[in-house]
Amino acid sequence: AYFNSADNCSYVYPYFDILQVIPPEMDVRTFNFYFLADEKHNPSRGSVWVGTPYVDPAGQGWMVSVIAPVYEGDTLLGVVGTDLTVHTLTQKYLESAEKPSLLVNHDGLVIATSSEAARILHLPIQEGHKYIEAVNTDTFQPEKFNLLKSPRKPIRALARSIIIEKQSRGWIEMHGERQLVIAAPVPETNWTLWQIIAE
Repeated sequence: AYFNSADNCSYVYPYFDILQVIPPEMDVRTFNFYFLADEKHNPSRGSVWVGTPYVDPAGQGWMVSVIAPVYEGDTLLGVVGTDLTVHTLTQKYLESAEKPSLLVNHDGLVIATSSEAARILHLPIQEGHKYIEAVNTDTFQPEKFNLLKSPRKPIRALARSIIIEKQSRGWIEMHGERQLVIAAPVPETNWTLWQIIAE
């Protein structure tokens, strides 16, 4: 958990020396895990899911977060939040699911996927981010994880039917097998859970 103040101070729990991983001149207010909760982006002042994976500047890899603004009257004091790594999301929920599963956002970007779902849909492996230098701006997953932009026409067609046409199921033929894909919305995050079932 963390609190990023309006005057650009960061407090983290459990404690670690944040200056060992984040340059002191970095302005956390320019990152989505701060500004998506500010007055301009969140006038309702409620909690906000940062549901598109981003690289954690503190070195934890690909991350999604839930954040909320902290106000005193009408003055924004800062943003409190907690993170969930894509790795944890994958291992704890998707790899242990009965059927090959993946989470997809409203733009077609794969948030997380089980290894079997990745194999069936010819998705690239989601690897941890390699920290070569400090992360000074929002960094998001590359387009190769977007199902609407897949190089494979059947995957693009399936993604269009579920994401754009709002179908709750679709068929795809991969590896010589016809597969049923069932999709269920996860409203709090604006994601969709896909499960793949062999015919």
